[in-house]
Amino acid sequence: MQGINKNKQIMKKLSKVQILGIVRHVLTFTGGILVAKGLINDSTMVELVGGIVAVVGMVWSIVSKNVESEGIEPSSK
Repeated sequence: MQGINKNKQIMKKLSKVQILGIVRHVLTFTGGILVAKGLINDSTMVELVGGIVAVVGMVWSIVSKNVESEGIEPSSK
């Protein structure tokens, strides 16, 4: 149980830019594996990673603004 609480504390300390960077690197790594196995080509991987990071950023922004408008402080900005 302490591990879960520690993970939540770490996530609260990370900024939006840091988390999006981590997401981008995980997606790029996964995409690299898929390219190496021949399941997708490199241009498709780049487009998918960019699209997913953009969608995650938009959702994060919307949720953050909704939380702020309700008077609740978001976990990270």
